[in-house]
Amino acid sequence: MAKIEELLLYIEKYDKAHSELKALNKKFSVDIQKSIIQYAMQGRLVEQNPEEGTGEELYCQIQAVKKRLIQTGAIKKEKPLDVPISWKRVRLAEICEQKPTNGYSPQNVDYETDVKKLTLTTATAGYFKSDAFKYADVGKDNTIL
Repeated sequence: MAKIEELLLYIEKYDKAHSELKALNKKFSVDIQKSIIQYAMQGRLVEQNPEEGTGEELYCQIQAVKKRLIQTGAIKKEKPLDVPISWKRVRLAEICEQKPTNGYSPQNVDYETDVKKLTLTTATAGYFKSDAFKYADVGKDNTIL
């Protein structure tokens, strides 16, 4: 009986360690994805080689290849964006009253209000999804409830 109790202590320690390891692995997976994306966006994921050219030059090369593929019928021509000439393309953060940050987020409400808050899926796919928002409520003094 004493041997069983001794082994049970080891099993409990192993179970606790295993649970902690699973939690760390899950967190590591999320953290590593965020780090890779951040490094890629900052141009630090791989060594930058000036001989490879700029992003603008690469974009021009891609457009030339696409033009050839369209001419040969390998791909279809994309429909142009319906954006008026008087508009300007900017980053979302440049036009927000408050720049996006991690931290406080107002509570969602299940009824329509004048305040819409963007969700993470708004631009995750690489384009703006205008229907990816939730509603937040605003008090009389314009504070978000």
